[in-house]
Amino acid sequence: MFLRFLRIASLLLAGFTSVALTETSQASEAFWVEGDSTPAPGRPDSFAELATQVSPAVVFIEVTKRRESLQSSIDEMREKLEPFQEEGSPFFSPPDRALEVPETASGSGFVLSSDGYIATNNHVVEDTDTIKVKFLDGLELAAEIVGQDSVSDLALIKVESPRPLPTAPLGDSDRVRVGDWVLAIGNPFGFEHSVTAGILSARGRSLDMSSYDDFLQTDANINPGNSGGPLVDTAGRVVGIISAIRTTMSGGTTGIGFAIPINLAKALLPQLRESGGATRGWLGVQIQEVTAPMARVFGLDGPRGALIGMVLPESPVVGQLEPGDIIVRFGRFEITRMADLPRAVGSEAPGTEVEIEIFRRGRTQQLTATLGSLAGDSTPAEQIELGSNDDDTEQSDEPAGIESWGFDVEEVQPSLRQRLGLGSQGRGLRVTRVIRNGPAERQGLRPDDIILEANQRGVGSVAELTDSLSDELLVLLVRREDRTLLLTLARSGTR
Repeated sequence: MFLRFLRIASLLLAGFTSVALTETSQASEAFWVEGDSTPAPGRPDSFAELATQVSPAVVFIEVTKRRESLQSSIDEMREKLEPFQEEGSPFFSPPDRALEVPETASGSGFVLSSDGYIATNNHVVEDTDTIKVKFLDGLELAAEIVGQDSVSDLALIKVESPRPLPTAPLGDSDRVRVGDWVLAIGNPFGFEHSVTAGILSARGRSLDMSSYDDFLQTDANINPGNSGGPLVDTAGRVVGIISAIRTTMSGGTTGIGFAIPINLAKALLPQLRESGGATRGWLGVQIQEVTAPMARVFGLDGPRGALIGMVLPESPVVGQLEPGDIIVRFGRFEITRMADLPRAVGSEAPGTEVEIEIFRRGRTQQLTATLGSLAGDSTPAEQIELGSNDDDTEQSDEPAGIESWGFDVEEVQPSLRQRLGLGSQGRGLRVTRVIRNGPAERQGLRPDDIILEANQRGVGSVAELTDSLSDELLVLLVRREDRTLLLTLARSGTR
């Protein structure tokens, strides 16, 4: 069965229904209604009272835009007829006139404040010409976009109401437990204010939509048109914003839905209101998962944390963090796996001073770092371009010794050592050959890379490198031009 993740605004085009494929610190005082912190009760005998309580704050959102749906076909035809484009010719086409087809999409949202601020998904309102909001009592108001963040799929819109609007109080998504009952309220396929119930199935889900993915998973029935609607606990507090569902390739639902944690939204909403977008903290490092074999090589008590593979030259932590450091705590967040770090960094504002706990060469250390800025939908860290040049690699039938890891080395000549600033201590080996399809090529080792360390031991001779080899894993600290990076080589089958 083929599966995919789907943003779930409902799209209406030419009368047919289809599906639209499509944590920074609080910058100011909360402008929403905050729910109390009492534990949510268990499953009620009926969800009727809860639905009655929350539904007045849930809105139906309808958006319109003009789409140049046939323009590409027209351009292609015009290009073919260009040789005959003389006025008076039967093939002559008039100046450019785009064929525009009205497009209407719908989704959901909920009222944050009585003066008209409404939360929804970015994919519901992006690239729209008009936004209309309809309330449970029939009131319809035009809305304007206040702020958008495509990375989190969060948007803030505003209506001007002749009267105070009912609001949905926000809860604490960190306190809702897997197995707790939740309610989804929205407008699936345009069926306004539909209510479904289920449980919180899981937390911290990644859909590979961004490095900050941290979705709540629920089995409450969710369909196209639910996007932007609230996921509420049994106390009537919003704990998530419905954002995506998992579908089959044929478009069928699988009963798995995902919501943005409300605590993430709370961190971003003030920025959306004040600046129209979101700016996240930035550490400027490339990271990788710590596996069990890697933990043994580094002397860590188990596979946890985020291993730094490279510190970018423009990073705010240059001179503080270095390749081979394992971040195990970032501020108030314990880093148990690699994916935790981007979320933790993104939850802080640029310029924030953060306490970081690292594991370096067998010891735990603390340091304080000031975060840089990552604006808009930029990626949190530059990726190292892996792979090698085919002209510099060779095929080996049965490599042995160092060659079993897929490369050959030689000692660095004094002239090159001086040019690279390696000093006179004899540290470093130059990679002379990378064997095609070997462990080294697969992890991006290249000819002319300078190996400074192997499995955390400095190397300056072939004998020292040989002594550093292990049977399962080889962690290399490599100098490449003007940067230093960490490469982890594993034999086939090593985990």
